[in-house]
Amino acid sequence: MVKSRDVQEIVAKLSSDKAKTRESLLYDQDFDVFIGRDKLLNTWLEGERSNDFCKYLGQNTKKLKPDEIPHSETWPFFITMLIQIVVQRAGDDKISGTPLPLLHVVKSLFNHIWEVLSNDPSFQWQSEYGLVLHDLLVVRDYRFHMRKRIYCSLVLLYMDNVENSLSGMALLRVFVTIFSYIRNEGKVSRKLIECINTFLLKDGPNLGCQSLEIHNAVHQFVFRCWLTTHDQAFKDALIFYARLQLNMTRGATDGSFLVQQLLDIVYKELDQSCVSNTNVPRTDAAKYEKFGTLSSSHCGLVELAAAVLYRACINLAKAPSTEKRVKREHVAAHLREALMKGKWLWNASFCCLTRKYFTRIGKDLFIYWFEGICTSFQRILNDANMGHSYDGLLWTLRSLQELSSVLLLPDPKLRKPSSSSPLDEVGIGDPHCVVFHLPEKSNNIHVCQPINHGSSTGGTFPIDTGLSNELLVALLKLLKKYLMDDSVQIVDMTSQALRGILSTQRGQSTLLSFDFYERSLIERNYAHLCVVVHSKGVNIELVEKLLFDLEIKFKAEAIPLEKSTVWATHGKTFDTWICPLVYSLIGLCSDVILRLCQDIVLMKAEVAELLLASIIVNLAGKKDMDVDLYKLISLQCAGNIFTDSNKLIKSIQVWLNALNELRLCHVMERSSLLPLKPESSKGAKPSTYSSKSRSTSVKARDSAAIFSAMTLSTPLWDKVYWLSIDYLVVAKSAIVCGSYFTAVMYVEHWCEEHFNSLTLGSPDFSHVETLPCHIEILVAAGTQINEPDSLYGIIQSHKLTSQIITFEHEGNWSKALEYYDLQRKPYKGLIRSLQQTGCMHVLDFYCQGLTSRKGQFHHDLEFTELQYEAAWRGANWDFSLLYAGDDSMSSTLHVKANHFNENLHSCLRALKEGDFNEFHRKLKDSKQELVWSVSRASEESTEHIYSAIIKLQILYHLGMAWDLRWRSFPCESMNLYPQMEELSWLNVDWSSILERTQLHMSLLEPFIAFRRVLLQVLSCKDSMVQHLLQSTSTLRKGSRFSQAAAALHEFKYLCVESGEQDSSLYWLGRLEEAKLLRSQGQHEMAISLAKYVAEYSLSNEESSDVHRLVGKWLAETRSSNSRTILEKYLKPAVSFVEDQEATDKRSRDSQSQTHFHLAHYADALFRSYEERLTSSEWQAAMRLRKHKTKELEALIRRLKCSTKGEKTDYSIKIQELQKQLAMDKEEAEKIQDDRDNFLSLALDGYKRCLVVGDKYDVRVVFRLVSLWFSLSARKSVVDSMLTTIRVIELNAVVQSYKFIPLVYQIASRMGSLKDSQGSHTFQFALVSLVKKMAIDHPYHTIFQLLALANGDRIKDKQRSKNSFVVDMDKKLAAENLLQELTTYHGAIIHQMKQMVEIYIKLAELETKREDTNRKLLLPRELRNLKQLELVPVVTATFPVDQSCQYDEGSFPYFKGLEESVMVMNGINAPKVIECLGSDGRRHKQLAKSGNDDLRQDAVMEQFFALVNTFLRNHRDTWKRRLGVRTYKVVPFTPSAGVLEWVNGTLPLGEYLIGSMRNGGAHGRYGVGDWSFLKCREHMANGKDKRKAFQEVCGKFRSVMHHFFLERFLQPADWFEKRLAYTRSVAASSMVGYIVGLGDRHAMNILIDQTTAEVVHIDLGVAFEQGLMLKTPERVPFRLTRDIIDGMGVTGVEGVFRRCCEETLSVMRTNKEALLTIVEVFIHDPLYKWALSPLKALQRQKTSLEDSQDEYEGNKDAARALMRVKQKLDGYEEGEMRSIHGQVQQLIQDAIDPERLVNYFQDGEPGCDETLHRSPKIIQSCTVGF
Repeated sequence: MVKSRDVQEIVAKLSSDKAKTRESLLYDQDFDVFIGRDKLLNTWLEGERSNDFCKYLGQNTKKLKPDEIPHSETWPFFITMLIQIVVQRAGDDKISGTPLPLLHVVKSLFNHIWEVLSNDPSFQWQSEYGLVLHDLLVVRDYRFHMRKRIYCSLVLLYMDNVENSLSGMALLRVFVTIFSYIRNEGKVSRKLIECINTFLLKDGPNLGCQSLEIHNAVHQFVFRCWLTTHDQAFKDALIFYARLQLNMTRGATDGSFLVQQLLDIVYKELDQSCVSNTNVPRTDAAKYEKFGTLSSSHCGLVELAAAVLYRACINLAKAPSTEKRVKREHVAAHLREALMKGKWLWNASFCCLTRKYFTRIGKDLFIYWFEGICTSFQRILNDANMGHSYDGLLWTLRSLQELSSVLLLPDPKLRKPSSSSPLDEVGIGDPHCVVFHLPEKSNNIHVCQPINHGSSTGGTFPIDTGLSNELLVALLKLLKKYLMDDSVQIVDMTSQALRGILSTQRGQSTLLSFDFYERSLIERNYAHLCVVVHSKGVNIELVEKLLFDLEIKFKAEAIPLEKSTVWATHGKTFDTWICPLVYSLIGLCSDVILRLCQDIVLMKAEVAELLLASIIVNLAGKKDMDVDLYKLISLQCAGNIFTDSNKLIKSIQVWLNALNELRLCHVMERSSLLPLKPESSKGAKPSTYSSKSRSTSVKARDSAAIFSAMTLSTPLWDKVYWLSIDYLVVAKSAIVCGSYFTAVMYVEHWCEEHFNSLTLGSPDFSHVETLPCHIEILVAAGTQINEPDSLYGIIQSHKLTSQIITFEHEGNWSKALEYYDLQRKPYKGLIRSLQQTGCMHVLDFYCQGLTSRKGQFHHDLEFTELQYEAAWRGANWDFSLLYAGDDSMSSTLHVKANHFNENLHSCLRALKEGDFNEFHRKLKDSKQELVWSVSRASEESTEHIYSAIIKLQILYHLGMAWDLRWRSFPCESMNLYPQMEELSWLNVDWSSILERTQLHMSLLEPFIAFRRVLLQVLSCKDSMVQHLLQSTSTLRKGSRFSQAAAALHEFKYLCVESGEQDSSLYWLGRLEEAKLLRSQGQHEMAISLAKYVAEYSLSNEESSDVHRLVGKWLAETRSSNSRTILEKYLKPAVSFVEDQEATDKRSRDSQSQTHFHLAHYADALFRSYEERLTSSEWQAAMRLRKHKTKELEALIRRLKCSTKGEKTDYSIKIQELQKQLAMDKEEAEKIQDDRDNFLSLALDGYKRCLVVGDKYDVRVVFRLVSLWFSLSARKSVVDSMLTTIRVIELNAVVQSYKFIPLVYQIASRMGSLKDSQGSHTFQFALVSLVKKMAIDHPYHTIFQLLALANGDRIKDKQRSKNSFVVDMDKKLAAENLLQELTTYHGAIIHQMKQMVEIYIKLAELETKREDTNRKLLLPRELRNLKQLELVPVVTATFPVDQSCQYDEGSFPYFKGLEESVMVMNGINAPKVIECLGSDGRRHKQLAKSGNDDLRQDAVMEQFFALVNTFLRNHRDTWKRRLGVRTYKVVPFTPSAGVLEWVNGTLPLGEYLIGSMRNGGAHGRYGVGDWSFLKCREHMANGKDKRKAFQEVCGKFRSVMHHFFLERFLQPADWFEKRLAYTRSVAASSMVGYIVGLGDRHAMNILIDQTTAEVVHIDLGVAFEQGLMLKTPERVPFRLTRDIIDGMGVTGVEGVFRRCCEETLSVMRTNKEALLTIVEVFIHDPLYKWALSPLKALQRQKTSLEDSQDEYEGNKDAARALMRVKQKLDGYEEGEMRSIHGQVQQLIQDAIDPERLVNYFQDGEPGCDETLHRSPKIIQSCTVGF
């Protein structure tokens, strides 16, 4: 036991000099101990002595009174040391199981220390008390033996002093120690975290990875407190600590452990915050004020979450281990799952993640997250509506907004300003699209449902029929929403309706069709309702009871339909109008589900609107009613709905929808009388609309089925509708509500009824200026449907009104201005015209004059808007009206008035003056007005919607401009304006708008004007100058020449005013001026100005452009000689462009363009010289020279034997002849030298063009190949060819892919010339090129080589076998090359040969006549096939890879064939087979073997594809989407090959008369008409063919327009697809005419049932071979009455004629390129048109050695080329025609009855197979379809 002497002993030892030496008492800060004394005390306190000592100390201290405890200065020194050692020992594991020795005194000790330290502000932690406190705090069990207040105070005091006195590793060690044993006491924990945060902020950057030591010590405390504390300030400190630690461990290799810890806590925190936020009730005011905002606490958490998620994705992505990659995927998946649930704080974190780290995270992850949000967006929207909590929806939309920036912006460095809103992502999509399509919106819900055709339903409805399934689903979803309504009455009514519906069989099955989520919502929220229903299932008794109660209530409360009050719209809103009306109608229905909704329709307009069409259809089929409903409803609709006095626009829209449903039911009943064959013949690519088409077809047949059950007998069905309503009245009402396509449809119905055919009637040339009513309606629709051509087919007369409409439609505002001046009251038209022509000063004075006329325009809102528009365009900020337009009427119409220009003027003025309140008030009003307008607009109002979207984008730019101008300096005194770089986002967004509008000037011009004014207000002069220059170019390209001139004038004025007339930008403007002059037809002035610009020093690129343009213009106008053009302009342009380095695509395209123009001009000179040298005049001169040479020789002979006197005369004559011959020879040599030089220059230029860029690849490659082929005998050409091929082989830029489009034509020339052997021959060069293409692109080349190698493979039993030409040279050359290629692609070639053999066997498979239209099992050898992994599916289309890397998965490979094959009808019994591809698809194909050479079909498809390229590259044809549908043809032998099957198509003949020629559309709709067979018999027996033909036309009416009414149910879809059909017929007609395509009978033209485009098949009769048939084809293309009927009421006028003109114009413009293409095809050895039959037979009998060159004197090919050239030159019947005249002539020829009648021949045709197509043409053309 310790006694007093023991204490005295240790005190003596500690007090000795030895113990007090500096060395022994040294304090080690790193280890927190006193080394010498520690050793001494440890030695003394061994064993039990320490415990005894503590007891002794505790007992004596316990006896002391508080005031007797010594002061710190008198406290014994050894007591401090003893406590230190004891405390340390107390924490030792060796004594951890024993009671702590100081427990008795710890409370007194802590109290004493607190009193001492609280009274000593100078306390330092190194003092004795500090050590005691430190050691006591780190013993866990001592912490809980003091009062909370004392403990907290001590710790806070300790931390304050430690924080202020220490730094570096000392403080780090303290933190590690204290946090290991800290007691969690509110403020103490928060203070500790704040202290460590302060330390990390100050010294953290210097710690590096050592900061993790702190975290390792504190992480348990931090995470424990994080999850348990409710103190938000403490949690904020913890979040801040985590962010600090995360920032400091960015480069640490072991920082992933911290990230993983934080991930877990962040997950829990985000989830918890999301839940807590949704459970906090808020008042409406609080919701509005704080909706979508983040508190400061949330901001910190969001930033931490973003950083943690980013680090989790990036760090783990870099880690090589598989486990970590799985974790990364888990992080991405976890985030995706949270986003898909719509958790608002997760979405907020995701927004922060996207905004801060979008450049460092892979785009694939953002796409992954984006897809997740999109798939669940509808569910998020439903949850928001159900819970009336929209935070999740708002933040989801913000996430999508951020994602759109990341995924859409081309440059990731370009970010939106912070003020960006969803409006900046609004775009118009395709500006030339006729119908405005909302994404993923399906509002075309039809009212009818499928009924089994075989069932007999009589004339009544079954109990559960009447509504389609999708309409019932929509109804249930609405009712589900109303179950959460605030009104108890609504909830009761909804519950009753749902109970009834779900007690029916239809209701039960429909509920089961819901997805799990939707179904669970009903079951979860309304379990009591579902229990009742599900417990009983179908409960008929319940339904009958509900119906009985509802009927009693209806009889008591319903308003009789005879009363006009229920129909009248005056003074009513849409809700107050529709609910009582539908309630009165629904009680008369026979459908159970409709009747069950009786009460709810009276309360909810949404349900009433949804069910109105269903009710009308149901009433139309109801019989035995006391009231004649159809008369009653017809009268009420005519008197209240479809009338000029009805201002309730939406009431018209809902009745139009109801009428459309009635129409569909009748149309589909008629169309279903005879079932149609679902699909047809040869094939093309499956349409992207296939799924939509199938669903539409199902809807159509649903409608047909239900109405077939009605068995209506009313004759009013002949008028299409059940209701007797004037079509023109309905059409006029449709115009009022913006349903323009509906209006067109009704007008066409009226025309068909009124004129007894689908025509507009005779043109009106009377003196009356007003247009006929039906024409006026069509014109009103045509100007609003965003279609450029329809108007020309509608306007038939030259009335003043129609001329003005045409000029405005064309943008010819100058002419419109002239014609407006001829009208009596042209005010608005004159204002628009002056504004569009840029006459702003005249417009200002004119408006002032009109304004002075008091009272005349006070209530004209349109006039007011025009004035405000003129004011803001002219920057007239002092403008204000003395009166305001009266928009009181608009409020009664429930249509907001259009004040856009007034608001825009006010906003621009406020922006200029800095008026914050005025700016934002007007901006908000204008946005609301536009959004309201778009939301209420019909989807048929394309022009209106596009215009509104452009206006929204204008307002968005206006908002950004305010932020740039006034965000930092909102006071007027600060006159600071944004700099050029601050406008970057505005400029980027403007560039995007410019690209998306695609020169649609009616949309783009207002934005151009606004941007000019905006930059003027912002005083951004540099941007203003650049915008004016860009605007000039844009307006010029859009043919707005007057506005372009105005912009150019202002541009020059600003440049001169600022002294920049010598700048590069100024001279670019002058060059643009020259282009504008040229566009206006002032060619000489343009050339002179361009020459003037060229004289000034510009950069090389600009100088090159100027010289190139001058040279090009001089060449086109032929206003200078060739030497000047070449030497002064085109060659210098090339020199300039070669001096600059091509760094981007734009500069490369510029270089390519310069080389091309030089080469093209040199090529043109070469051709002109070549034509001169081969002309008859030159040949005559050569004969004359030869004659003169002989004459000279004769004179010389006479001279020798002449007399002296005669010699003088002979000498003079000889000298004259010699001089003439010398001059002729010199001229000939010069011409030949110039020709060769031009040829060399052209070849070199084309080669350089290929090297530099790819802009002119198609034209250059075809021209090069043509020159090589036609001049292959010239050494210079062969040398140039070899040089080009070497460049291809050595240069990575010019690769062989550019020659792939002509691979077959190039390969077909192999071995055809008897060149000498060597490496400098044409054959060597040709084989080298083909070899290079085969090595680089085997899948696009080797098939052609295999076809050539199989050139002698003709089936032994093949009829007309001798008609196929076999060229053994080509065959051997192809085989030799294939042998060489086995070194590179041996395995590929082997598998390709296997597949070719498979298809040849399949095509030549013998079948019997009875096998036709049946499926046959393939032979075993064709069924048991190995998959060929190296061979693509032969009809699959995959792009040429420019890098020549065809990796696995780049194409679908061949996996085998389906076991059975369908044998089709035909002489050669083609087989339909399905090829199994590795992509999982079944590729449908047609294998053919017979007398048709598929190589010609392949060449024609190739030609069509190239023409499509030209049509796509031309703006006018591209915006009309003109083109020819193509499909893939792959020949394997001269007589066998495979074709791509055209999915979803139907032959025109099959639709019109049926596959058996006894029905079809003519059978369904031609009631009372002759049958097809009777028409044919009448034509055969008639002696006067012309008279017989006219009689047939009268008795066989056209029905093609019903195709579109049957298959495209909505008016917009109907119009769009019919337009596509008309354009497709126009393009294919013109292209077919150019190539002389014949045999166009009705079975060789397919129509796509999804897109309505036509597809031409069987292209074997081309290049006017039809004229050589026994019955010559004298029509240029097929344009029979039925084909015209499908084009609608305008027929060949308007769309068809204009599209023909545009297509022919493009082809004539690209005449040289097309002739080059045809010329290349001439060298393709196709028997059918390149060689005559006689010549082919002669070649068969003559040995190859004796045969002449196969291309020499190819008269048939030359004739074909000459005729194509004549067509492209515009020659018809020997006369040159304009484009308009040529199209007019072709249309007249195509519909000429004389030409059609001449097709018919008496009797049956002969057995000649080549003429077998003739009767088909006779049958179809004679009857006129």
